[in-house]
Amino acid sequence: MQASAPYYPASSAAYAPTYEEPRRKSHTYFSMGDSSMTPEETMGFVRKVYGFMSFQLLITFIIVLLPKFVTGLEPIIGSPAVLIVSMFTMLVSGFGVFCCYQKVPLNYIATLIFTVSMGLFLSSICAYLPRDLVVIAVTITIIVTFGMTIASFLMKERVVWLIVVAIFIELLMIYIGLALCIDSVVGGYNYGNSWLISFYYTLGAMIYAIYIAIDAQMVASGMEPDEYIVGSVIIYIHVIMLFLYILAALASKK
Repeated sequence: MQASAPYYPASSAAYAPTYEEPRRKSHTYFSMGDSSMTPEETMGFVRKVYGFMSFQLLITFIIVLLPKFVTGLEPIIGSPAVLIVSMFTMLVSGFGVFCCYQKVPLNYIATLIFTVSMGLFLSSICAYLPRDLVVIAVTITIIVTFGMTIASFLMKERVVWLIVVAIFIELLMIYIGLALCIDSVVGGYNYGNSWLISFYYTLGAMIYAIYIAIDAQMVASGMEPDEYIVGSVIIYIHVIMLFLYILAALASKK
């Protein structure tokens, strides 16, 4: 006997299984899928993401540098209260950004609060560092971010190989971190290997520079139109981490 095709009554045609339903493509770092946007829409999306991220960085670095040029602000910004409140506000607002990224205007409000609190947090860290060192760190961060983003956009192939490099550097940082911990315990927390500490922070800066390049291609090829807030905040966080590692590398040499 020949197997007959499955029978679906006319009244239940709407319930028949379909196999051609569109799927939302993945856009993780390891499998950056193509977006459903047209090239024109993608270009507009990239402009929106980087425009929003640039606005965040502008606010952040103004807050960081302002106490360095205005007399009397450093003791206030450098107080433990500002550090603790800004840290708590940053964590809460950061959670709100990723929960409300599709809800206007809540996404803009949460992102603005997150950006201002991040600026205050960084400014509190930089309050007692030399002004020249902070300015140099900000300048290097902007140059590296711009250079890695442009280089990533100019690459014809995806930067999957950069992920392998980042993983290798992270493993190297783990071994160096363990060596520094052992050295600090044995040496009585003397931290005599200043060159090794500087090298450790330099590796951290290299990792986040690579992440910025990966972010550029993720935004250009693997996100949806309503995820511009997520894209801008991810890149913004990686730029801030790049700044912190550059700042730490420069400070460790002093």
